Amino acid sequence: MSYYWTEDGQKHQAATTFLASIYARMIFPCYDEPHYKATFTVSITHSNKYHALSNMQPFNAPEIVPTPKMSTYLLAFIVSDFSENPNSAENFSIYSQPEHLYMTNYSLTIGQQSLRKLEEYFEAPFQLPKLDLVAFDDFLMGAMENWGLITFLSSRLLYDEATVTTKSLQQMTKTITHELVHQWFGNEVTAEWWSEIWLNEGFATFYEDVITDQLYPEWELMDQFVVHTQQNAMERDASLNARSMADNIETLDDIWGVYTYIPYQKAASVIRMIQNVVSKEAFKDAIKSYIKAMSYSSAVPQNLYDHLENNTYGIRIDRIFSSWVENPGYPLITVTRDYQNRVMEITQRRFIASEDVEVPQNRYYVPINYATAKYPDFSNTEPINVIFPELPTISIALPDEGNDDWVILNKRATYYYRVNYDTENWQLITESLYSEPTTIAVANRAQLLDDAFTLANYGQVPYKIPLDLVKYLRNETDYIPVTVAIKHIRHLEQILRGTDILFRKFLQGIVTNIYNQVTFNEGRGDPHLKKMLRSEVTKFACEMEVEECIEDSIQYLDNVIPNTRPAVFCGYLKKTEESSWPLQLYYFKLSEYTRTERSRRKYSQELGDIIASFSCVNSQSLRSSILQMTLNKDPNINFLPGDYNDIFAAIISSDQYSITEGLEFFAQFYNEIEGAN
Repeated sequence: MSYYWTEDGQKHQAATTFLASIYARMIFPCYDEPHYKATFTVSITHSNKYHALSNMQPFNAPEIVPTPKMSTYLLAFIVSDFSENPNSAENFSIYSQPEHLYMTNYSLTIGQQSLRKLEEYFEAPFQLPKLDLVAFDDFLMGAMENWGLITFLSSRLLYDEATVTTKSLQQMTKTITHELVHQWFGNEVTAEWWSEIWLNEGFATFYEDVITDQLYPEWELMDQFVVHTQQNAMERDASLNARSMADNIETLDDIWGVYTYIPYQKAASVIRMIQNVVSKEAFKDAIKSYIKAMSYSSAVPQNLYDHLENNTYGIRIDRIFSSWVENPGYPLITVTRDYQNRVMEITQRRFIASEDVEVPQNRYYVPINYATAKYPDFSNTEPINVIFPELPTISIALPDEGNDDWVILNKRATYYYRVNYDTENWQLITESLYSEPTTIAVANRAQLLDDAFTLANYGQVPYKIPLDLVKYLRNETDYIPVTVAIKHIRHLEQILRGTDILFRKFLQGIVTNIYNQVTFNEGRGDPHLKKMLRSEVTKFACEMEVEECIEDSIQYLDNVIPNTRPAVFCGYLKKTEESSWPLQLYYFKLSEYTRTERSRRKYSQELGDIIASFSCVNSQSLRSSILQMTLNKDPNINFLPGDYNDIFAAIISSDQYSITEGLEFFAQFYNEIEGAN
């Protein structure tokens, strides 16, 4: 049961289903496994004040039409008093609370555009007579791909330009496309068992970027993929205990645990790699034939491999693909150059995020390509060589490259691995970035930073390599490598707080240059990626106490916009001379934002930004006062228990003394805290 409140305080309810993975059996007796498919005819009796929706036509249609043959988890029905925003043909609609209907126009437009692109790409029409997208404030997940009746969390479907950040708009657009991809991958062609769920989720995650990139090429989503999908997967996939994409699923706990980064981000990264191994056109032809052959049935990976092989002139793609599906983790590729003889030796070894463990002997089919200073072509991402599992080391001649020419493997970070170089080659890359950073593709700039910092973090290269590399950011203007650098140097800065190392001064010198290029001044016509860059840089610059950022932030207190709101709040707390709670600026806002459940939902982003900004408190007395406020429970601010946890977490991350202060507070008032919970 879902609830929402109107402006006059009236509480409304709506009933909706969420049957994945195995909840259909709680509604009706069934074989509730993905490889079993059936048709469903749905009829619902309800009050006249509500209306009902299901997978097929409205219930007021002349006759009730059964669904196509489909898995049980895709059945859905809704009973609500929501309002409809339909297209002119009345076969594509967005539903929401009546007061939110004005926020459905963007998703109505982008949803139809995305659906048409998918139909064109797959050369297969959408399968049902209608498609409804429905927004719920308190939906269990971000979205659910029920065939013909997709359900969303409101923040993933409703767009209000005055309150939504550029990053959230991008995520919303990708989520809509993700669920539309599922109408083919998951609904029409379904993974036979949960062990193969990556056949559903991996393709949906991959194509959400591919298709949205066709709609908004200026967003550069296939380069952003490297940062937000591939690098996120690599970070978690470096664990010694990482599972494979083909992990056995045998119990209910296994089913609940399968929905991790592996079938989503890792699978999408491997799929993208295979696309570039076989070529984009051959891959597209294979996908079209796979969907056509497996339509309305269930699939296993071998079905996919067969269609790829049939469209790639007999390449044993099953061996290449399965080495990544069946092996956990991913390799570290080590490049050692013989500068005198102009040869590079390339070796694969599984990468483990630890210095003190025995590395498992997993081996992969590793596609290799590279660019050089003399031939800096990053556009052709097809492989020129392969490292085989049985032969983990190869040598490649570099007859045209001089000793002063860098070499970079994995053009546009297309393949799912990390690369380490000998010290001299790292230095050549660094010098090139200082002088001409755009010679190296933006995705590679981002991957070089991520590899260097990650390898240093686990003792595989000295920290001098990433810290020399990151200095080039003074000349960087692209969101994609900047966001990678900020993630790593923010983490390192937190580790080094309280030491004698003047790391913050070093960072201030770098970020000041970038900040001065973007500032807080956002124009309506600013490019999408510049808005995202501004959001990242202003927040980080104020965290690092860049004087210009803090001074500028105060000028925007009366005109806060979503993209720079975290930075404005952070700058305010860095600058304020107030030393005790309540803070003049925050008190009214928090009282309003937490007044009712409706207001909490309406201002959820603003509330989250205020709480997160407590990590910017410099004053020890103010930190102490805010912690005391969490204990005293201000009667005018209706914080929830989770809010207090978030406040405490933010406060103890504010500087080198805050953890000690937080622990002392916790020890002193343990009984009161325990009693309050």
